[in-house]
Formats: sequence, structure tokens, C-alpha cells
Amino acid sequence: METIFGIPANDLLIALLVFLGLIVAVLAYTAIRYPVPFRLGIRNLSRRKSQTALIIAGLALSTLIITSALAIGDTVDYSVKSGVYDDLGAIDEQINATGVEQAAGFSFGSDAPAAGSASSGAEWFAASVANEAMPANESIIDAVAPAAVQSLPVLNSRSNLSEATVEIRGLGSVSGDGLVLPAGLNSLSDGRVLVNSSLAESLDIEPGDELLLVKGAPTPVNVAGIVPDGELAGSGPAVIWSLASAQSFFGQPGNITDIYISNAGDAESGVDGTVAAVAALESIAGDLVVNSVKADQLQVAASSAEFITTLFVTFGTFSIFSGILLIFL
Repeated sequence: METIFGIPANDLLIALLVFLGLIVAVLAYTAIRYPVPFRLGIRNLSRRKSQTALIIAGLALSTLIITSALAIGDTVDYSVKSGVYDDLGAIDEQINATGVEQAAGFSFGSDAPAAGSASSGAEWFAASVANEAMPANESIIDAVAPAAVQSLPVLNSRSNLSEATVEIRGLGSVSGDGLVLPAGLNSLSDGRVLVNSSLAESLDIEPGDELLLVKGAPTPVNVAGIVPDGELAGSGPAVIWSLASAQSFFGQPGNITDIYISNAGDAESGVDGTVAAVAALESIAGDLVVNSVKADQLQVAASSAEFITTLFVTFGTFSIFSGILLIFL
């Protein structure tokens, strides 16, 4: 956790320690300067045992709630951020024509949007834009990958299972070494595709199965292999083949729908260069949208964790106030 109630955690810790020191100093001064009133006040602890026990128990419970809130917040923050890194890999920015919708916050349900998922029916633009993204920005960007991504229904002929919305991902050659194409993509022959683990699990796919891509009349393709989810393979159910095959299938020669960008650095440190990368990419993107997908989703993770922590800390604070009121009643 970096902030609590919008206040940096380190600053809040220092302020609370200073406040605690002042309380201890005031008590010590009172005990030395005014010993009789201090002893009269201390004597009430033993005379009102039930009230003393109730106050101590309430303050202990509130401390437990606040401590648990911080632990839960850190756990949620780590879990969501880990999911972002697993889904996006080294991808830091995404260029397309319409923008990428981000999840509003953390969800406990299975319907939460997958990080890095592409939009359905994305608009096409000239593939030449991808060629301009890398050469002028090598110190900021270490990889650029053009892609054509559309969503279609897919049926597995063997298992007779289907998915209404599956990403059909055509991936072009990667410029730079920050991104890696799924294993086996470059050796695919015509009519053969890869599928990611999400789609394989959903449709009970095995290598050699025939899939039907439903775009008007169903188009049969053969599954050459199954690759792990994440990065260029996508985080949701996806069929993967070459960019040329996707362009031919959708009737869009020379066009793409997305450009995936990896900043200099690894999957975690690359996000630190987001501001510089976005500024450099916007100069060549024209009317296209440069989406800082990883930085945006990490911010959503931090906001979700802060919300949960703030909620529980608020409950703990009420308990503390109740304990303080009991002291004076």
C-alpha cells in the first residue's frame, strides 16, 4: 500500500509516531509534575475493572481490524498487479483506432474484464504506422509488434463446443527483442493455427482438432498447437495465426487493428518509461489512440486495494472512537 485515505503511507506513519510520542510525553510530564492527579486517574483502572477490560478489548479489536485491512489491501494489490503482469507480459502500450476500455476496479466475480483483452470489431488502419514506431525511439521502446485482432464465434468440430466471442489474433513480425511471438507461429502452414490455453480449456481443444471460424460461412482451420496465455497470445480465448493470414481472411491486405509496444526494460520496470513512450508514440500516431494499458491497469489495481483498505480502516477507526468515548463516560 502506498497511500491510505489519499495520504502517502510513509508520511502517515511518521505523523502517527509523532502523535504517539506527544501523548507519551504529556503523560510523563503529568506524572512528574502532578503526581497526585495522575495517581487518582491510574487508580480508576483497578476500581472499574469491567469498563477497563471493555475499553482495552475494543481498542485491541480496532487495532486488529486496521492491521488486517492493511494486510488485505496489500494482498489485493499484489494479486491484481500479478494478473496484469501475467496477462500483458512485456506489453506496455497499445495503439489502435478506438482506445482500450479499462476495468473500473477490482471484481470478485468471474465476469471481471481480462487485462489486455482486445476490443471486438476493432477498426483497421495502415500497417505502415508500425514501421514508424520503432526506429526513432530505440532508447525508449525495445519492441513493436503489429497485429490484426477481431472477434468471431468459434466451434470445435470434435467436442461440439463453441464460444460466441473469440479473438482471432493475426501477429506480424516483431521489431526489437522486447516481445516474443508464440512458439510455432512462424512455422505454421496454410489452414493451421495456434490456440491459447484459455480457448483450449473452454472448447476442450487438442492438437489436430478442426475449428470452424464463423464469419458468414464457417471456415475450417486445423489446430497445430496450444500456447500459454499472456502477452501476444492474449489473456482471453484466442485463435492465433500470422498477420498475413488474418489480413487475407478478413479482406484487409496491408492493414492492421493494433500495435503492441514494449518499453525498454523488463515486464515490471518498463512501465516506468510510459510517459516518455506515450509522448514519443503520439508524434507518429496521428489520429490513432496511444493507450498506456499496463500503467492504467496497475493504477486500477492500486485504487482497488486502497478502497478496500480505507473501508476496513474506517471501521477500525469507529471502534477506536468508541473506546475513547468510554474512557470519559
